[in-house]
Amino acid sequence: MIPEVYPRVIENVLLPLVGGLAGILFAILCLWWTRPKGKDFFRETAPWILAVRLVAVIVFAAASFILFGPLGIFVLFIAISLMYTGTSRSFWLTFSSAVRNNLPLLPTLSAYLKDQGALEPHPSLLRSLAAGQPVEKVLRRFRVKLRDRVAVYLGALTGAWDDAIDVADENELALRDAEELFYGRFGLVLAATAALFGALFILGRVMRMLVFIAEDFGLGELITTHPVLSMMAIVAKTVPNSPLFLLGLMLLVIILTGFYWTGGLNVLRDLFPFTECSSHVRSLILQGLALGTRAEKTYPAILEALIHVFAPRFWEGITASVPLGISWRLWGVHDAIRRGDDLADALLRWRLIRPPDAEVLRAAESMGNLPEALETLAVWYRDRAASRLRWWGIYGYLIIVAVVAILVAAVYLGCFVFLVQLAYSLL
Repeated sequence: MIPEVYPRVIENVLLPLVGGLAGILFAILCLWWTRPKGKDFFRETAPWILAVRLVAVIVFAAASFILFGPLGIFVLFIAISLMYTGTSRSFWLTFSSAVRNNLPLLPTLSAYLKDQGALEPHPSLLRSLAAGQPVEKVLRRFRVKLRDRVAVYLGALTGAWDDAIDVADENELALRDAEELFYGRFGLVLAATAALFGALFILGRVMRMLVFIAEDFGLGELITTHPVLSMMAIVAKTVPNSPLFLLGLMLLVIILTGFYWTGGLNVLRDLFPFTECSSHVRSLILQGLALGTRAEKTYPAILEALIHVFAPRFWEGITASVPLGISWRLWGVHDAIRRGDDLADALLRWRLIRPPDAEVLRAAESMGNLPEALETLAVWYRDRAASRLRWWGIYGYLIIVAVVAILVAAVYLGCFVFLVQLAYSLL
């Protein structure tokens, strides 16, 4: 009996585990070894290095599938998302310091790229700057945070770079702790949901094997005549062996992680035009309007800059690092103001502000202190966004963990109740 068990354990457990971990480690080492060295990677790198990186990505995908099953696709998606949505805070500090101290931008960024090497974009960016392209369009290639992007576009529009950078730095200080809590707990949510997937899959298989073992010992008739045992046996035989079981577990994982992600960032409000936008987006729009009106720029010019800020690239839209649907709303506000509508009415019609905010803006505009009112509302909504991130980082995380614990405990108790009921029926 024992010699037959060991090969099955080695074949079904140890080999996939060791092979999957070795594949992921091999892929990471290959990607690190062939990382770009501060040059135009795809243009100047040898083809064999590109081939090695492609093989490493394929190995990583295959190893993730071996380790996590169908959930490996989700793990691969998360890994690619983290690779494409990481922000370059060091670039923003370099850029803002150069602007504040009136340093020449081209040599400063050249020295920065040479120092960072593979971690940042390519020297083609410097050639674009030297060719006279607008700085806000060139710097779009850097993965900076959305609030820093607002500062870049509005600073380029108004020329008030110091004010724009000060606003971005204030936002960073106000939101940094809340974002670290939220995104840190998101990593724990991913780990908890992945553990849930594995635990439910293994417990389902264990329950199925318990039923077959009981039948091998001649207890099949007893199980079929007992109402509770018969129902549990039918579930144990059919559910774990069905492909819908894996799909259901994947769907459960996606629902739990999506619940946490969309709840904290409130991205669904930005997506649908018939709902109010999120507090974070509303704060950035109001701050952009405040910077533009303080510099006496026209509303259409300010809105055009904000439209460029909120126009997402492909991966930015998928990962919601730039909210979808906001640029379309801003175009609606832009067209309404071109037709002669009031700013507050246009923002309210497109649900970028609330009715009380519109009343405040109308009163402030009549009194001549519209920039101050916009700044006050922007700070208030920024604090609301920070509070929401903290709430989800604390209580939303606890809700997810409680749901995971309840589901695992329910399946575990199902196995335990089956054994207890079986033993009690034999007495």
